[in-house]
Amino acid sequence: MARTRRTLPLLPPPGDRRYLPTGADVHWDDDGTVSFTGLPPRAWSQVLTNGRFGFLATDAGTGHMWHRNAHTGRINRWLCDPWVLRGTETLCMASRAGAVSLFDDDGQVRVEYGFGWAAWERSVDGMSVRVTAFVPEDADARVLLIECAGRARITWHTDLVCAGRDADAPAVVTAYTDGLLTAENVRADAPTLFSAAAGMPLTGWTCDRFSFLRRQMDARAGAGLSPCFALEGTVDRQGVIVCGCDTRANLLRLTQPDEAAHALRATRERWLGAVSRLWMTTPDADMNRYLGGWAAYQALCCRLLARTSLYQNGGASRSAARARTSSPPGTCATGGTRVQGPSTACAPASRTTCCGCRGRCASTWKRPATRRF
Repeated sequence: MARTRRTLPLLPPPGDRRYLPTGADVHWDDDGTVSFTGLPPRAWSQVLTNGRFGFLATDAGTGHMWHRNAHTGRINRWLCDPWVLRGTETLCMASRAGAVSLFDDDGQVRVEYGFGWAAWERSVDGMSVRVTAFVPEDADARVLLIECAGRARITWHTDLVCAGRDADAPAVVTAYTDGLLTAENVRADAPTLFSAAAGMPLTGWTCDRFSFLRRQMDARAGAGLSPCFALEGTVDRQGVIVCGCDTRANLLRLTQPDEAAHALRATRERWLGAVSRLWMTTPDADMNRYLGGWAAYQALCCRLLARTSLYQNGGASRSAARARTSSPPGTCATGGTRVQGPSTACAPASRTTCCGCRGRCASTWKRPATRRF
Protein backbone atom coordinates (compact mmCIF):
# COMPACT_ATOMS: atom_id res chain seq x y z
CA MET A 1 0.00 0.00 0.00
CA ALA A 2 1.37 3.40 -0.96
CA ARG A 3 1.84 5.77 1.91
CA THR A 4 0.42 9.26 1.74
CA ARG A 5 2.37 11.97 3.46
CA ARG A 6 0.31 14.78 4.95
CA THR A 7 1.84 18.12 5.72
CA LEU A 8 0.37 19.74 8.78
CA PRO A 9 0.36 23.53 9.10
CA LEU A 10 2.70 25.11 11.58
CA LEU A 11 2.11 28.11 13.78
CA PRO A 12 3.47 31.29 12.23
CA PRO A 13 6.47 32.83 13.99
CA PRO A 14 5.24 34.44 17.22
CA GLY A 15 7.15 37.67 16.63
CA ASP A 16 9.84 39.24 18.76
CA ARG A 17 9.53 42.72 20.21
CA ARG A 18 13.32 43.07 20.24
CA TYR A 19 13.16 43.64 16.48
CA LEU A 20 10.30 46.15 16.64
CA PRO A 21 10.24 49.78 17.77
CA THR A 22 9.54 49.78 21.51
CA GLY A 23 8.67 52.42 24.02
CA ALA A 24 5.45 52.84 25.98
CA ASP A 25 3.65 56.09 26.80
CA VAL A 26 2.44 55.47 30.36
CA HIS A 27 -0.44 57.31 32.03
CA TRP A 28 -1.73 56.98 35.61
CA ASP A 29 -5.30 57.73 36.68
CA ASP A 30 -6.40 58.90 40.11
CA ASP A 31 -7.96 55.52 40.92
CA GLY A 32 -4.66 53.71 40.37
CA THR A 33 -5.35 52.53 36.83
CA VAL A 34 -2.24 52.49 34.67
CA SER A 35 -2.56 52.65 30.89
CA PHE A 36 0.07 52.62 28.18
CA THR A 37 0.28 52.71 24.40
CA GLY A 38 3.17 51.17 22.50
CA LEU A 39 5.19 48.04 23.00
CA PRO A 40 7.33 48.00 26.16
CA PRO A 41 10.82 46.52 25.76
CA ARG A 42 9.56 43.43 27.62
CA ALA A 43 6.09 42.13 28.35
CA TRP A 44 4.18 43.95 31.08
CA SER A 45 1.71 41.72 32.87
CA GLN A 46 -1.10 41.76 35.40
CA VAL A 47 -2.24 38.93 37.66
CA LEU A 48 -6.00 38.38 37.97
CA THR A 49 -7.29 35.84 40.48
CA ASN A 50 -9.86 35.18 43.17
CA GLY A 51 -7.71 32.61 44.95
CA ARG A 52 -9.15 29.68 43.01
CA PHE A 53 -8.99 30.52 39.32
CA GLY A 54 -6.21 32.69 37.93
CA PHE A 55 -5.20 34.44 34.74
CA LEU A 56 -1.85 36.05 33.95
CA ALA A 57 -2.66 38.85 31.50
CA THR A 58 0.08 40.45 29.41
CA ASP A 59 0.08 43.32 26.95
CA ALA A 60 0.48 40.95 23.98
CA GLY A 61 -1.84 38.25 25.32
CA THR A 62 1.00 35.84 26.10
CA GLY A 63 -0.18 34.83 29.57
CA HIS A 64 -1.96 31.70 30.72
CA MET A 65 -4.74 30.38 32.99
CA TRP A 66 -4.73 27.99 35.92
CA HIS A 67 -7.11 26.48 38.46
CA ARG A 68 -6.27 26.25 42.17
CA ASN A 69 -2.55 25.61 41.57
CA ALA A 70 -0.62 27.49 38.90
CA HIS A 71 1.92 24.67 38.61
CA THR A 72 -0.13 21.48 38.65
CA GLY A 73 -3.44 23.00 37.53
CA ARG A 74 -2.42 24.67 34.29
CA ILE A 75 -5.20 25.20 31.79
CA ASN A 76 -3.06 26.22 28.84
CA ARG A 77 0.67 26.46 28.24
CA TRP A 78 2.68 29.31 29.72
CA LEU A 79 5.47 30.90 27.69
CA CYS A 80 8.53 31.91 29.69
CA ASP A 81 9.55 34.54 27.15
CA PRO A 82 9.26 38.29 27.82
CA TRP A 83 9.82 39.19 24.17
CA VAL A 84 7.30 36.99 22.37
CA LEU A 85 4.28 38.73 20.81
CA ARG A 86 1.82 35.86 20.54
CA GLY A 87 0.93 33.35 23.19
CA THR A 88 -1.05 30.13 23.39
CA GLU A 89 -4.31 32.10 23.52
CA THR A 90 -5.41 34.31 20.64
CA LEU A 91 -8.33 36.68 20.15
CA CYS A 92 -8.71 38.09 16.66
CA MET A 93 -11.19 40.20 14.73
CA ALA A 94 -11.79 40.04 11.00
CA SER A 95 -10.97 43.22 9.08
CA ARG A 96 -10.56 44.32 5.49
CA ALA A 97 -6.82 43.62 5.77
CA GLY A 98 -7.28 40.21 7.39
CA ALA A 99 -7.37 38.98 10.98
CA VAL A 100 -6.27 41.56 13.55
CA SER A 101 -5.24 40.63 17.09
CA LEU A 102 -7.20 42.39 19.80
CA PHE A 103 -4.16 42.03 22.04
CA ASP A 104 -1.17 44.30 21.53
CA ASP A 105 1.15 42.63 19.02
CA ASP A 106 2.01 45.77 17.04
CA GLY A 107 2.08 48.66 19.50
CA GLN A 108 -1.25 50.06 18.30
CA VAL A 109 -3.33 48.98 21.31
CA ARG A 110 -4.07 50.95 24.45
CA VAL A 111 -3.56 48.59 27.39
CA GLU A 112 -5.05 49.31 30.81
CA TYR A 113 -4.33 47.55 34.10
CA GLY A 114 -6.52 48.12 37.12
CA PHE A 115 -7.10 46.40 40.42
CA GLY A 116 -8.60 43.05 39.42
CA TRP A 117 -8.99 43.69 35.69
CA ALA A 118 -7.11 44.29 32.45
CA ALA A 119 -8.30 45.83 29.18
CA TRP A 120 -7.13 46.21 25.58
CA GLU A 121 -8.58 48.85 23.26
CA ARG A 122 -7.83 49.46 19.60
CA SER A 123 -9.40 50.70 16.37
CA VAL A 124 -10.17 48.21 13.59
CA ASP A 125 -11.42 49.60 10.27
CA GLY A 126 -12.34 52.81 12.04
CA MET A 127 -14.36 51.00 14.73
CA SER A 128 -13.32 51.07 18.38
CA VAL A 129 -13.06 47.65 20.02
CA ARG A 130 -12.43 47.07 23.72
CA VAL A 131 -11.74 43.76 25.48
CA THR A 132 -11.85 43.57 29.28
CA ALA A 133 -10.62 40.53 31.21
CA PHE A 134 -11.38 39.77 34.84
CA VAL A 135 -11.89 36.90 37.29
CA PRO A 136 -15.15 37.31 39.25
CA GLU A 137 -15.21 36.59 42.95
CA ASP A 138 -18.14 34.15 42.83
CA ALA A 139 -16.97 31.98 39.93
CA ASP A 140 -13.95 29.84 39.08
CA ALA A 141 -13.73 31.42 35.65
CA ARG A 142 -12.11 34.09 33.49
CA VAL A 143 -14.40 36.45 31.59
CA LEU A 144 -13.61 38.33 28.38
CA LEU A 145 -16.09 41.15 27.81
CA ILE A 146 -15.91 42.38 24.18
CA GLU A 147 -17.42 45.77 23.34
CA CYS A 148 -17.46 47.40 19.91
CA ALA A 149 -19.29 50.18 18.09
CA GLY A 150 -20.91 47.83 15.55
CA ARG A 151 -20.82 44.23 14.37
CA ALA A 152 -17.61 42.25 14.37
CA ARG A 153 -16.58 38.68 13.60
CA ILE A 154 -14.45 37.33 16.46
CA THR A 155 -12.24 34.24 16.59
CA TRP A 156 -10.96 32.95 19.94
CA HIS A 157 -8.52 30.09 20.46
CA THR A 158 -6.47 28.57 23.25
CA ASP A 159 -4.49 25.38 23.42
CA LEU A 160 -5.15 22.99 26.31
CA VAL A 161 -2.96 21.23 28.84
CA CYS A 162 -5.26 20.79 31.85
CA ALA A 163 -2.39 19.21 33.79
CA GLY A 164 0.93 20.04 35.40
CA ARG A 165 3.10 19.04 32.45
CA ASP A 166 2.88 20.09 28.82
CA ALA A 167 3.75 16.52 27.85
CA ASP A 168 0.38 15.38 29.25
CA ALA A 169 -1.60 17.55 26.82
CA PRO A 170 -2.31 14.67 24.35
CA ALA A 171 -4.41 13.00 27.07
CA VAL A 172 -6.99 15.80 27.02
CA VAL A 173 -10.45 14.65 25.95
CA THR A 174 -12.76 17.35 24.60
CA ALA A 175 -16.50 17.50 23.95
CA TYR A 176 -19.24 19.92 22.91
CA THR A 177 -22.72 19.83 24.40
CA ASP A 178 -25.45 22.44 23.98
CA GLY A 179 -23.18 25.42 23.51
CA LEU A 180 -20.55 24.40 26.08
CA LEU A 181 -17.04 23.20 25.21
CA THR A 182 -15.54 20.87 27.82
CA ALA A 183 -12.09 19.36 28.35
CA GLU A 184 -10.60 17.00 30.92
CA ASN A 185 -7.20 15.39 31.35
CA VAL A 186 -7.09 12.11 33.27
CA ARG A 187 -3.32 12.46 33.70
CA ALA A 188 -3.73 15.55 35.84
CA ASP A 189 -2.94 15.32 39.54
CA ALA A 190 -6.53 16.37 40.26
CA PRO A 191 -8.58 16.01 37.06
CA THR A 192 -11.00 18.92 36.69
CA LEU A 193 -13.52 19.65 33.98
CA PHE A 194 -12.58 22.84 32.12
CA SER A 195 -15.35 24.48 30.10
CA ALA A 196 -15.85 27.43 27.78
CA ALA A 197 -18.93 29.18 26.43
CA ALA A 198 -19.66 32.28 24.39
CA GLY A 199 -22.37 34.88 24.75
CA MET A 200 -22.70 35.51 21.01
CA PRO A 201 -24.04 33.64 17.97
CA LEU A 202 -21.46 31.06 16.92
CA THR A 203 -20.63 30.36 13.28
CA GLY A 204 -18.23 27.50 13.98
CA TRP A 205 -16.05 25.73 16.53
CA THR A 206 -13.43 23.00 16.79
CA CYS A 207 -11.35 21.25 19.44
CA ASP A 208 -8.60 20.20 17.02
CA ARG A 209 -5.65 22.57 16.83
CA PHE A 210 -4.68 21.45 13.33
CA SER A 211 -8.19 22.14 12.06
CA PHE A 212 -7.98 25.60 13.58
CA LEU A 213 -4.64 26.24 11.89
CA ARG A 214 -6.22 25.28 8.57
CA ARG A 215 -9.03 27.74 9.39
CA GLN A 216 -11.51 24.87 9.39
CA MET A 217 -14.15 25.08 12.10
CA ASP A 218 -15.11 21.45 11.54
CA ALA A 219 -16.77 20.71 14.93
CA ARG A 220 -14.20 18.03 15.79
CA ALA A 221 -13.95 16.92 19.41
CA GLY A 222 -12.94 13.86 21.37
CA ALA A 223 -9.71 12.04 22.20
CA GLY A 224 -6.55 11.72 20.16
CA LEU A 225 -6.55 15.29 18.89
CA SER A 226 -4.13 18.13 19.37
CA PRO A 227 -6.42 19.66 21.99
CA CYS A 228 -7.64 23.23 21.92
CA PHE A 229 -10.75 25.34 22.20
CA ALA A 230 -11.50 27.44 19.13
CA LEU A 231 -14.71 29.22 18.29
CA GLU A 232 -15.88 31.84 15.86
CA GLY A 233 -18.87 34.11 16.27
CA THR A 234 -20.40 37.50 15.60
CA VAL A 235 -20.42 40.25 18.21
CA ASP A 236 -23.16 42.86 17.94
CA ARG A 237 -22.11 45.71 20.24
CA GLN A 238 -21.35 43.33 23.11
CA GLY A 239 -20.12 39.77 23.39
CA VAL A 240 -18.75 37.56 26.16
CA ILE A 241 -16.38 34.59 26.23
CA VAL A 242 -16.27 32.71 29.52
CA CYS A 243 -13.98 29.82 30.39
CA GLY A 244 -13.38 28.15 33.71
CA CYS A 245 -13.87 25.20 36.03
CA ASP A 246 -17.24 26.16 37.47
CA THR A 247 -20.71 24.71 37.07
CA ARG A 248 -22.49 24.84 33.75
CA ALA A 249 -25.20 27.14 35.10
CA ASN A 250 -22.71 29.63 36.51
CA LEU A 251 -20.65 29.78 33.31
CA LEU A 252 -23.71 30.25 31.10
CA ARG A 253 -24.99 32.96 33.44
CA LEU A 254 -21.79 34.95 32.91
CA THR A 255 -22.15 34.74 29.11
CA GLN A 256 -24.99 37.25 29.36
CA PRO A 257 -23.51 40.73 28.72
CA ASP A 258 -25.54 42.33 31.55
CA GLU A 259 -24.39 39.70 34.05
CA ALA A 260 -20.78 40.04 32.88
CA ALA A 261 -20.90 43.84 33.21
CA HIS A 262 -22.38 43.54 36.70
CA ALA A 263 -19.68 41.04 37.72
CA LEU A 264 -17.00 43.40 36.38
CA ARG A 265 -18.31 46.30 38.46
CA ALA A 266 -18.42 44.10 41.55
CA THR A 267 -14.86 42.90 40.95
CA ARG A 268 -13.52 46.42 40.52
CA GLU A 269 -15.31 47.69 43.63
CA ARG A 270 -14.12 44.75 45.72
CA TRP A 271 -10.46 45.15 44.81
CA LEU A 272 -10.50 48.94 45.00
CA GLY A 273 -11.96 48.74 48.49
CA ALA A 274 -9.43 46.12 49.55
CA VAL A 275 -6.25 47.88 48.41
CA SER A 276 -7.13 51.55 48.94
CA ARG A 277 -7.53 51.54 52.71
CA LEU A 278 -4.04 52.94 53.20
CA TRP A 279 -2.71 55.94 51.27
CA MET A 280 0.72 57.43 51.81
CA THR A 281 2.24 60.66 50.54
CA THR A 282 5.97 60.98 49.85
CA PRO A 283 8.06 63.44 47.86
CA ASP A 284 8.31 60.81 45.09
CA ALA A 285 5.23 60.64 42.83
CA ASP A 286 6.11 57.15 41.60
CA MET A 287 6.37 55.91 45.18
CA ASN A 288 2.96 57.40 45.94
CA ARG A 289 1.41 55.46 43.07
CA TYR A 290 3.01 52.24 44.21
CA LEU A 291 2.07 52.61 47.86
CA GLY A 292 -1.43 53.85 46.99
CA GLY A 293 -2.81 50.46 46.11
CA TRP A 294 -0.37 48.51 43.97
CA ALA A 295 1.84 47.37 46.85
CA ALA A 296 -1.20 45.93 48.61
CA TYR A 297 -2.49 44.40 45.37
CA GLN A 298 0.85 42.74 44.74
CA ALA A 299 0.91 41.24 48.22
CA LEU A 300 -2.75 40.11 48.28
CA CYS A 301 -3.36 39.06 44.70
CA CYS A 302 0.04 38.05 43.38
CA ARG A 303 1.70 36.69 46.51
CA LEU A 304 -1.07 35.20 48.64
CA LEU A 305 -3.92 34.34 46.24
CA ALA A 306 -2.08 33.55 43.01
CA ARG A 307 0.92 32.24 45.00
CA THR A 308 3.28 33.35 42.16
CA SER A 309 3.82 29.76 41.14
CA LEU A 310 5.08 30.03 37.56
CA TYR A 311 6.35 33.58 37.70
CA GLN A 312 8.15 35.90 40.08
CA ASN A 313 6.13 39.07 40.54
CA GLY A 314 8.16 42.04 41.68
CA GLY A 315 11.27 40.17 42.77
CA ALA A 316 11.31 41.55 46.34
CA SER A 317 13.06 39.08 48.62
CA ARG A 318 11.46 40.55 51.72
CA SER A 319 7.97 40.09 50.27
CA ALA A 320 8.88 36.55 49.27
CA ALA A 321 10.04 35.85 52.81
CA ARG A 322 6.77 37.13 54.23
CA ALA A 323 4.80 35.10 51.70
CA ARG A 324 6.59 31.93 52.76
CA THR A 325 5.13 32.29 56.22
CA SER A 326 1.65 32.08 54.67
CA SER A 327 2.43 28.95 52.64
CA PRO A 328 1.33 25.50 53.75
CA PRO A 329 4.06 23.27 55.20
CA GLY A 330 6.17 21.62 52.56
CA THR A 331 5.73 24.21 49.84
CA CYS A 332 7.47 27.41 48.91
CA ALA A 333 5.40 30.55 48.39
CA THR A 334 5.95 30.38 44.65
CA GLY A 335 4.79 26.81 44.09
CA GLY A 336 8.10 24.95 44.34
CA THR A 337 8.26 22.07 46.81
CA ARG A 338 10.60 22.58 49.76
CA VAL A 339 13.32 19.96 49.93
CA GLN A 340 13.39 18.21 53.29
CA GLY A 341 16.70 18.17 55.12
CA PRO A 342 19.50 20.66 55.67
CA SER A 343 19.38 22.01 52.12
CA THR A 344 17.38 25.20 51.56
CA ALA A 345 16.92 24.50 47.86
CA CYS A 346 13.53 24.14 46.21
CA ALA A 347 12.43 21.67 43.62
CA PRO A 348 12.04 23.41 40.26
CA ALA A 349 8.63 25.02 39.95
CA SER A 350 9.21 26.18 36.38
CA ARG A 351 11.67 27.89 34.08
CA THR A 352 11.52 31.27 35.68
CA THR A 353 13.92 33.94 36.86
CA CYS A 354 13.65 32.80 40.48
CA CYS A 355 11.06 30.77 42.33
CA GLY A 356 11.27 33.23 45.23
CA CYS A 357 13.31 31.20 47.70
CA ARG A 358 16.47 32.49 49.33
CA GLY A 359 18.30 29.23 48.82
CA ARG A 360 19.73 27.84 45.62
CA CYS A 361 16.93 27.05 43.20
CA ALA A 362 17.18 24.61 40.32
CA SER A 363 14.52 26.54 38.41
CA THR A 364 16.73 29.57 37.72
CA TRP A 365 16.20 30.89 34.22
CA LYS A 366 18.67 33.26 32.59
CA ARG A 367 16.17 35.38 30.73
CA PRO A 368 15.08 38.61 32.40
CA ALA A 369 11.78 38.68 34.24
CA THR A 370 8.78 40.43 32.76
CA ARG A 371 7.83 43.74 34.27
CA ARG A 372 4.64 43.68 36.29
CA PHE A 373 2.49 46.23 38.04
